[in-house]
Amino acid sequence: MSASAGAPPRRDLVAALDFSKPGTPATRQVYAATPDATADGGVRYVKPLFEAPEAKEYVAPHQK
Repeated sequence: MSASAGAPPRRDLVAALDFSKPGTPATRQVYAATPDATADGGVRYVKPLFEAPEAKEYVAPHQK
């Protein structure tokens, strides 16, 4: 399926997911968005995909 002319670029719903490490979060990256009734889909992105320092350092309870 191709995008129509003038359509906004496609955004993935979530960051790339990696399930190869048992017990570890599949991703530590997020988009920051806010509700916006005038935006397509009702959401406006306020920050591109990012990873907070706390998320990078977090050790999950079952992480090996």
